[in-house]
Amino acid sequence: MLQYADDTNGIVCDLLSAKYFLEVVENFGNLSNLRLNKDKTQGMWLGKDRYCKNKPLGIKWPDEPIKILGVYLSYDRGECDKLNYDKKLVKIKNILNWWKSRNLTMIGRILIVKTFIISQFLYVTSVVGMPEKYIKEVNKLIRYFVWKSNKSKLKHSIMCKDKKDGGLKMPDFNKILHVTYLKWMKKLLINREGVCLSLIH
Repeated sequence: MLQYADDTNGIVCDLLSAKYFLEVVENFGNLSNLRLNKDKTQGMWLGKDRYCKNKPLGIKWPDEPIKILGVYLSYDRGECDKLNYDKKLVKIKNILNWWKSRNLTMIGRILIVKTFIISQFLYVTSVVGMPEKYIKEVNKLIRYFVWKSNKSKLKHSIMCKDKKDGGLKMPDFNKILHVTYLKWMKKLLINREGVCLSLIH
């Protein structure tokens, strides 16, 4: 169970646990006066119950993607990817276009990539994987911005090295994603228990 100022999320293993989860939230609301709005509460079947059509507990069970703390989840992976990544691609293009008009050095452009571009994807990719086509598009945008051309004049592996080794500490987007995925694997190895139902408020 994760609880924020205006958002409560729970991942539970069965319907009985889901019922208890709602009771806990309701009891908390009775004490704090921060009550659950059932009209906005949504549920999503996962795991072996992925195709379940039941709609219990008096909450909504939508077929369309649901948004949890800024990340869209959906049974339709393609639709989910569009919602999570298409808008971000448009956003980083606008950011890069704005900075292109500035007379920045290459080190300055690399700093912009680190600060405003890579950071756009770190949170989302910590929740859902990033398809290869989006990875290629981001790398292409970064390369063009840094070099002001589609053609790099120096190997990417060298650019990523420390300055003392002849590089400029260019961020390696692919490696950053791999680190994120390795963190996923660590969590899966520590906790092997599956989940079948997710409740979202």
